[in-house]
Amino acid sequence: MDNNTRAQQAMPFMKPEIDIVKVLETRNIDFDEQFTMDYVQQVIEVLDKIETYDSLINATEEEKYIRITLSTPGGSIFSLFGLLEKIEALKNKGYTIHTHVKSLAASCGFVLFVSGNYRTISQFGYLLNHQGSSMTGGTVRDMEVSLDLTKKLEQQINDYIRKNTELSEDEIQRPYRTNTDIWYTSQEALDLKLASEIISY
Repeated sequence: MDNNTRAQQAMPFMKPEIDIVKVLETRNIDFDEQFTMDYVQQVIEVLDKIETYDSLINATEEEKYIRITLSTPGGSIFSLFGLLEKIEALKNKGYTIHTHVKSLAASCGFVLFVSGNYRTISQFGYLLNHQGSSMTGGTVRDMEVSLDLTKKLEQQINDYIRKNTELSEDEIQRPYRTNTDIWYTSQEALDLKLASEIISY
């Protein structure tokens, strides 16, 4: 075994950074990781670069288009909030944010999906909406504070879903009313107007 092989085996697997050249050519970002601070920051930086490029070329309203293709199980809600802030800023500047579910948009991925002002889903795609969760621990007071925060986060997320979808209040509350995860097939997403079209890329 040579030194290069030993070095490769010793190094942990590192996902390559998002290829900005490919993104600019396709106008597509593959969001295929969990929501972590590091990964979401990388996505935000790519969005910043797209915006800078479009400014340099004086992009028209029609050219201000970004697709985010989702295959994600969810993750950190605070990471999500940072990305939503960027997406809302782009929409306010005339961008069409097209969110597309390739396979799964769960939890935070569900909320990112509904952030798009144009939304599509693959015939194999699934959406998952559920109650918030918190890793409570420590003193009783610590757990009370954590529970209070979780309730505030849930309220903020549900307000965002109300703003961006045509879901009924009963449907928004279904994860809490039934105390279960709510899964949507592509057809169900279409029927509830969560998605505008079933399509594959």
